[in-house]
Amino acid sequence: FYKCKFPGCDREQPILSKGLCNYHRALERGNEIVVKSKSSPQKKALNSFYTKHMEMLKSHPYSDASNVPLGKISRTNICHILPKREQGGFPSIATNDDNIVYLSWQEHHDFDRMLDNREFDKLDEVFSSLGLRNRIRNLLDVCTERNKFYFQLEDWVNQ
Repeated sequence: FYKCKFPGCDREQPILSKGLCNYHRALERGNEIVVKSKSSPQKKALNSFYTKHMEMLKSHPYSDASNVPLGKISRTNICHILPKREQGGFPSIATNDDNIVYLSWQEHHDFDRMLDNREFDKLDEVFSSLGLRNRIRNLLDVCTERNKFYFQLEDWVNQ
């Protein structure tokens, strides 16, 4: 990766032509630059959701799982119980207040890793204070997705 040679540009990417990044090379060629908007209604709703929860965390900035202080509050501390992703996740409940827990960044990382690896029993054991089985059961009742992940979770909560 190289820095673009255009004055004031800090982009680092493979430089293919005349030492310019793709954006500035396209400008040089006279091509029309189309900037795609990244703020869909869903993204706006999610941004508002995160802002609301970061404000709520300020009054009690501790992990729901371990009660450790969270330090500087950020989106990293807001963990979705069921993932919000479009592919194989549960976007219908991305902004559902019951679908989140407040965790440290390390707890959030561990939570997501165990969930993505389908280590449900381990997740329930490590985060036993969260009552995940019942919370997930309730979330499955309100989500609209019926994907492979849904059925795996449904099997687990009904064991």
